[in-house]
Amino acid sequence: MIVCNNFILYFLLNNQKYLSLSSGDSSPSKSPVSKKDQSLIELRQEVTNLQNQLKQQETLHHDSSAKLTNLKVYSGEYKRLLQDSKILQQHLTSSQEKNVELKTTIAKLKQDKECVNDTNITTSFENLCLHRPVFKHYTGFTPEEFQILFTFLIPDITHVPYRRTGHSLSTRSQLLLTLFKLRHNFTFIDLGYRFCLSKIKAKNIFCAWLYQISDRFQEVYTWPHRETLKAQVPRHFHQNFPSTFVLLKRIKIKVFQERNRANYRSLPRDVASKKSEKTRHGILAVDPRGSVIGCSRLVAGNFSDSDLFENCGLKRQLVTLMKNGKLDNGDGILCEGLDIEKDINEIGLKLNNVAFMKCDISDQLKTMLQTQHVQNHKILVDKAVNRLKKFRIISQTVPTSLSASCDKIFQVTAFLTNFQPPLTFDVTSDT
Repeated sequence: MIVCNNFILYFLLNNQKYLSLSSGDSSPSKSPVSKKDQSLIELRQEVTNLQNQLKQQETLHHDSSAKLTNLKVYSGEYKRLLQDSKILQQHLTSSQEKNVELKTTIAKLKQDKECVNDTNITTSFENLCLHRPVFKHYTGFTPEEFQILFTFLIPDITHVPYRRTGHSLSTRSQLLLTLFKLRHNFTFIDLGYRFCLSKIKAKNIFCAWLYQISDRFQEVYTWPHRETLKAQVPRHFHQNFPSTFVLLKRIKIKVFQERNRANYRSLPRDVASKKSEKTRHGILAVDPRGSVIGCSRLVAGNFSDSDLFENCGLKRQLVTLMKNGKLDNGDGILCEGLDIEKDINEIGLKLNNVAFMKCDISDQLKTMLQTQHVQNHKILVDKAVNRLKKFRIISQTVPTSLSASCDKIFQVTAFLTNFQPPLTFDVTSDT
C-alpha cells in the first residue's frame, strides 16, 4: 500500500511539472489558464493529503512493530512465569504433605504423652481394663461395651469436648470420670483425688462430657418406626399384645435446692435435708425389649398423672409421631403407675391393659389371665427403671451444683442403658 501511494505521488508531481511547462509555452486565453490553476491547486491539496496519510500509516506501522516486539517479550516472560508457577506448585504440594505428616506425628506424640501420664493414675482406662470386674463395677459396662460407647460419642477428634491444657487425662479416661460420677455419684473432690485433678477441673470435665453425650444422643436418636419395633418384639409379648409397642413409667428424681440455711438451723439435720429436697417428675418410655426409646423432660411440682403427661411434653410427642406415621391409630400403650387412659384415647391410641385372647373361656378366668399377662409384662418396665437407677446420680439426690442439668442427666443415664444387653435376654442381674 505504501508503494502504491508513492507511485501516485510521483505521478501527480510529474503532471504538475508538465502542466507548469505547458502553461509557459503556450499563451491560452485567460479563462482556461485559471481553470488549470484551480485544478493544479486541487492536485496539490490531494498530494498534501496523501503525504499526511502516508505519514500516519508509517506511524501506525511503527507502533504496530513496537507492540509486536513487546508482545514477543511479554510472551517469553509469561512462559517463564508459567514454569516458575509450576515449580512453586510442586513445592507447595510437597510442603502440604510434610505438614500433614508433622501434624500426624505431633498427634501421636501427644497421645503417647497422655498414655504415659495416664499410666501413673490408678483409675485410668488402661489400668482398669486389667481388672474387668472392677471396670464393670465402676462404669456399668464391660471394656468392650465401653469402647463401643466411646466410638459412638467420639467419631473423630473434633468431637472431643474437653481439650484444655493443664491436665494429663486421656480422652477415654475423661469419659471414665464421667461414668464414675453418673454411676456412683462421687463428689468432685473424690473424683479429683482418684484422677489426680483439682475439684474444679473434675467438675469441668464432667459437665463438658455430659453436654457432649446429650448433644450426641439428640443428634443421632430418633423414635423408631412402629414396623421397626414390631420386628423386634419378643414372641411372648407379641402373642399377648400384638399392637403394643410402648411401655410408660413415671420417674421421680430428688434435687437438692439451696435455701436460706437460717430457717433450718433449729431443725435436725435429717429433717432440714428433707425440706431442702425437691422432687421432679418425668416419664420414661421403653420398647417391649426393655430398651429406652424416649424420655420426657422433668417437671417440678405435685402434678396428677394427666397433668404430668401434658406438661412433660410426652403427649405432644406422641401426637407428632402419629402425624409422621411412626404410630397408627389404635396402637396400644402399657402404663405403669400412670392413670392416663382418657388422655391416651384422646390422641387416638389405646391403653392396652387387656391381653389378646383367642380361646373361648369363662369371663372370670379370662380376667385373671389378662391381669397376669399385664403384670408379667409390666415387670419389664420395672427392670428398665431398676437398671436406670443403678446410676446413683438418679437414685440419690442430685446436688445443687448440677440442679440446672437435671434434664440432661435424666436423658443421658436413660440412653446409656441402651448400650447394655436387652433385658429380654439379660437373665443375670446387673452389678
